[in-house]
Amino acid sequence: MTTLLFIAVGILGMIGHWFKRVGRNQMDCSLYDYIMVHKWYTVGAFLSTVGIILTTIPFNAGITQLTLTMAFTAGFAGDSLANKGPDQ
Repeated sequence: MTTLLFIAVGILGMIGHWFKRVGRNQMDCSLYDYIMVHKWYTVGAFLSTVGIILTTIPFNAGITQLTLTMAFTAGFAGDSLANKGPDQ
């Protein structure tokens, strides 16, 4: 059950990466467009986020500030690495 929570926090990290890119004027699209225009890149980013979470956070880890931060960072990094559209 905690793994699903970590994946949800990882998704928040992916959304945080979108906020960072909008804040730096690297893109000017909505979150929906960011997800749907290059949906296969988003799927790859999600799968990489899940892979990072499953390999770095132990299954018996409790819900602590450290594990939640690791999950958020995994989502942010997974999106940063894998969600590159053809124009980026």
